[in-house]
Amino acid sequence: MTPVHSLPIFAPLIFSLLLATPAAADECRIRAPAREPEVTFALQTGPITWHTDQTREQIRALRANSGARVAAVGPNWQSIGLTLATFVLAVDVRVVATPVNPARAGAAPPEYCARLIAADVKFGASRLDAYVARDYRRGTCPHRVVRDHEERHVAIYRAAVERLAPRIETRLQAAARELPLVRAANAKAGAERLRKILHDDLSKIFDAMGREMEAENRALDTPEAYANERKLCPRGEW
Repeated sequence: MTPVHSLPIFAPLIFSLLLATPAAADECRIRAPAREPEVTFALQTGPITWHTDQTREQIRALRANSGARVAAVGPNWQSIGLTLATFVLAVDVRVVATPVNPARAGAAPPEYCARLIAADVKFGASRLDAYVARDYRRGTCPHRVVRDHEERHVAIYRAAVERLAPRIETRLQAAARELPLVRAANAKAGAERLRKILHDDLSKIFDAMGREMEAENRALDTPEAYANERKLCPRGEW
C-alpha cells in the first residue's frame, strides 16, 4: 500500500485600491499607519470525498500526477489507497495609495505611497479526496483496512489545520499592524508589495505545517506499518 499526500498552495492575488489626496514627500517613511487596518480571517475546512471506483493503476497515476512523494517501500508494493489534500493560504488586501509627487507636464511620473487599510486571509483545507482501490468491495476486510489507513492521514491533515489556524490568525493581526507604508511606481504595485510582505510572513507558519504533516505521514507509510496492516486480513483477500 502506498498512500501519498499532496500539499498544493494557492495564494491568489486580489486587489482593492483607493486613491487619496497627495502626500508629503516623507510620508512613506512613517511606519505606523493613521489607524489600524481591518483584518478578517476565515478558516476553510472542506469535506472529505471518498472514491471507490478507481483501479490500482488509476490510483498510481493520480499519485504520480499529484507530485507528492512516494513512500520508500520498494517496487513490489502497489497503490491501493491514496489521500490527496489541497490547502489554501490566500491573502487579499486593500490599500490607500497616495501620490507622492503629483503628475505635472514635463515632470517624472508620480510615485505612490501605499498603506494597508484591510487584509482578508483564508486558510485551511479546501479539499480532501481519499481513494480505496475498487478491487476491494465495501464490507470486505481489505476495504476496511485501507479506509482506516487513509482516515488516519485525513486526521493528520485536519488536526494540523486546527492546530495552526490560531497561530496564523494571531500572526495576521500583528503583521498587519506592523506593515510599513511602501513607495511604489503605481497603486497596484504598492498593493502587491504589501500583499507579498504579508503573505510571505504567514507562509513561514504555513510551510512549517507542511513539514509537520509530512513527518507524521511518513510515520504511517513504512514497510513495517504496511506489513502489519496486511496481517489484519487473510492472505487470500489481498
